[in-house]
Amino acid sequence: MIKRIRPVSPHLVIYKPQFTSVFSIFHRISGSALVLFSVTSVVITYLKFFFRNLFDFQDLVFCSFDFICFFMLSSGYFLIFLFCFHFINGFRHMLWDMGLGLNLKHLIVTGFFVFFLAGFLTIFVTFI
Repeated sequence: MIKRIRPVSPHLVIYKPQFTSVFSIFHRISGSALVLFSVTSVVITYLKFFFRNLFDFQDLVFCSFDFICFFMLSSGYFLIFLFCFHFINGFRHMLWDMGLGLNLKHLIVTGFFVFFLAGFLTIFVTFI
């Protein structure tokens, strides 16, 4: 039998990232991060309820460094952005499931709209 040499599929670094694929991947990442945050927050709440002394020491250690406190506060804003983005982009995906807005112009316009609306809602929620 003759062995044919077939081309190997190119790796991800060869492909140019497309706007729609980046938003789709970020939608999956934001959903995964929100699930991870939800599970982690439940576990931390459970541990705080039963092991109060452990978390008093943790607050003392973590809040003694300004950078760590800044990171912990800013991560909350990022989670609000992830929630807003995932929620609004979910509606966009449902419109796609109905066959609406599938041409390239609508994909790009709605992508920018979702991103900026999520940013606006993040700012709105944090300051009000």
